[in-house]
Amino acid sequence: MTHNLESHFCYHCGERLLQKWEDGFSREICPQCGFIHYHQYKVGVAAIIFEDNKLLLLKRNQEPWKDHWYMPAGYVEIEESIEEAVHREVKEEAGFQVEILKFHTMLSYHDDPRGNGLILFYRCQKLGGEFIANEEISDSGFFALDEIPEKIAGAGHRTMIDELIRNGFVHA
Repeated sequence: MTHNLESHFCYHCGERLLQKWEDGFSREICPQCGFIHYHQYKVGVAAIIFEDNKLLLLKRNQEPWKDHWYMPAGYVEIEESIEEAVHREVKEEAGFQVEILKFHTMLSYHDDPRGNGLILFYRCQKLGGEFIANEEISDSGFFALDEIPEKIAGAGHRTMIDELIRNGFVHA
């Protein structure tokens, strides 16, 4: 896969990195000291929250995937644990406090314009809170698996929803 890479500088000596083929991949390499900048997957989390056998979905109010639905999700910050990221993302995006019940699955994705990544899905139970639309999310709703909206965001969400539909809802 080709990446649109910004020009970066070496972490060791400050020289501008050059794009070169190394180990079968296009990589940024320092011509001065040989440092290789390895591009890595982004790591995200998502919450699978069912209430009355209906799946919580949020409607994005920003690109990418503006006006598409997805589960509460986002990137893991370097200062937080995976579990803290789940709690933070659900609170920020849906307004809910949750209990993490169990890890469900991990998927890789290659369709996000912000970069390729891994997304860790966790089964969660809503404990409280109230949805309030914000600049990132315009709407929320709980959907039966046979009533899922057509426009679903990428980054693993369509794959996860398809799996839930195929396998049915199984209580955690």
